[in-house]
Amino acid sequence: MMTCRMLMVTLGLLAGLGAFAQKKSADLDLTDIEEILELDEGQEDFDFDNIREDLEYFLGSPLDINAATVEDLRALGILSELQIQNIVAHRQYAGDFISMIELQAVPGIGVPVAKLLASICEVRGNSGTVAPLGKRLTEGDRLLFLRWTRNLQDQRGFLPNSEGKTPFEGDANKLYMRFLHRHGNNLSYGLTAEKDAGEAFFRASNRQGFDYYSGHLWWKTPDAKLKQVALGDYTLSFGEGLVMHSDFGYGKSGFIKDVKKSFRKMRSYRSVSESNFLRGGALQYALSDRLELTAFGSYRRRDANVVEPDSLDQEDRFVSSLQLSGLHRTATEIEDEGSLGLLTAGAHLSYEAGRVTVGATGMTNRFDRELRRGDAPYLLFEFGGSEVHHLGLNYNIHLGSVNVFGEVAQSMPGGRAIATGVLSSLSTKLDAAVFYRKYDPDYVSLWSNGLGETSRTNNEEGIYAGLEFRPDYGWLVQAYVDLWKHRWARFRIDAPSTGSEYYFKIGYRKKRQWEVYCRYRSETKYRTENLDGITIDRIYATLRSQLRFNVDYNVTPSLRLRNRIDFSWWRVDQIEEENGFLIYQDIIFKPVGSKISATARYALFDTDGWDSRLYAFENDLIYNFSIPPYSGRGRRYYLNLRYKMSSLVTLEARYSEWNYSDRTFISAGNNRIDSNRRSEAKVQMRLSF
Repeated sequence: MMTCRMLMVTLGLLAGLGAFAQKKSADLDLTDIEEILELDEGQEDFDFDNIREDLEYFLGSPLDINAATVEDLRALGILSELQIQNIVAHRQYAGDFISMIELQAVPGIGVPVAKLLASICEVRGNSGTVAPLGKRLTEGDRLLFLRWTRNLQDQRGFLPNSEGKTPFEGDANKLYMRFLHRHGNNLSYGLTAEKDAGEAFFRASNRQGFDYYSGHLWWKTPDAKLKQVALGDYTLSFGEGLVMHSDFGYGKSGFIKDVKKSFRKMRSYRSVSESNFLRGGALQYALSDRLELTAFGSYRRRDANVVEPDSLDQEDRFVSSLQLSGLHRTATEIEDEGSLGLLTAGAHLSYEAGRVTVGATGMTNRFDRELRRGDAPYLLFEFGGSEVHHLGLNYNIHLGSVNVFGEVAQSMPGGRAIATGVLSSLSTKLDAAVFYRKYDPDYVSLWSNGLGETSRTNNEEGIYAGLEFRPDYGWLVQAYVDLWKHRWARFRIDAPSTGSEYYFKIGYRKKRQWEVYCRYRSETKYRTENLDGITIDRIYATLRSQLRFNVDYNVTPSLRLRNRIDFSWWRVDQIEEENGFLIYQDIIFKPVGSKISATARYALFDTDGWDSRLYAFENDLIYNFSIPPYSGRGRRYYLNLRYKMSSLVTLEARYSEWNYSDRTFISAGNNRIDSNRRSEAKVQMRLSF
């Protein structure tokens, strides 16, 4: 057996796998994740910064590929469930890896994925021991981030009104602080604090300093019955996210592995989104070799719109909606802050036998005020009350190169949600996925994040089918079709409706030299339109199409250029039409051996309106990202500078600006800027010790 293993490694070396020689590259290629975020219409609560931070941490402290558990591999965020199971199965069948080159022998692991894994993992054997908890608490790596951000043009909320008062309570500075301590892959604790622009700081409603604080302590003990413990703020993910998925999830994309939610069950929370996390405690306990229990409890004050009744009875106050912005600048926003208490508790029991895993989840949620949504038709099936319970059953089965997965969930009160799918490696060049979901209109989804056209996980039935084809080295063809229907009215749609989406991408990548791809996406939906001269509102089909050409190439080892042009077309049944385009040039300058690096963009855009908007991922300060919508007519440019003073201190600065040619003011209300320019400056310091 050992002779065969050594022969395989030798042949791998002779086959040109020398790409692994530079495995500790500090330049992680995460363009796949960037594209997924763009397709999700610029969602900004995705935990991209923490994913990148974790991956870059493993550049300096590689994960032991022989000791990594399924949960560890899921936490990387770059592997499909099939790839994870195949790595584990390879270890069980052939023994520990003796070289990272052996990854090429694992089904479903191609050269790009293997190279990325080789940069963040290594072979150390499976004999490592976990340090005592006290040592992990005091020894390890520490990071401290301090960041200042400010819009350079005044918004109306910062200007005195007729009474000489400003609508916003605080100043225009946005402040951020984060401390993180971590010891290997088995302990972390930290504190995150943020003050948004317009929020008070050490005065008025925020005498405690920052408006938002988040802290966590997380550790795991893989050789003990007690596997993991999380205290403070944390996230959970079970099954396909129909009952609980407070972690950040991918939406539909050409990367078909993401239809299966391959996330670890529990992890610490380090982001600044103020809504989608739990606060309390959770633990993971091994009842036996195959049976595992995850128990959790959380109590949080949530922002909500409290409605005062037309009486003196304060107990009759109720909540009409939850507020998710996390902004507390005006008197109304401050009044809504923490006005609703939410108690969440439950457990997940999972049983694993070989390549079959089944699980059951039970959860209860209790509000300290009644939730009443209103009487608009589309709100008919929305949850109302102060208490809701959930039960869910999930399964994950591996049959050779086929992965069958799914979950069934019931809310009480409310309806049912079903999700099931199949992932398959049809050959070394072809992967396929099929995913079906049926979410009842009255299914209550407080913590759900099931895959679908919307993130609500209710009032939707649909089927997704996708393919990934690699005809030759460097080539990638992706395609998917998604068909769905909504059984009840939705916001801006006053009747049941259907929809469809088609996606096709073809690209070629020559590693470390250049990449080119072309992408087309078309989506048909329905919405209610109120047209002049027609007294009755009608439902019209809307068609939105996008076409992209992208070229990314290295001019020198230090200079990388990216050129892109996007087109968009939007129309409503020949009644209304919008067109648009976006073109930009990116410059990424990272001199080899230099302490200074820079990234820049210059973009021109012209769209007829909001419906023809386009999204583009932007490089930002380290562990930051933004995906703003380009709408209207104008220019967009930014410059990021990074100076690594030493191994301990890194300084960064960013300047960005929108310059519109089709308007004299930007935004509305308190956010209005009486100018056609909106500029932003950022400065950040990172201390590593």
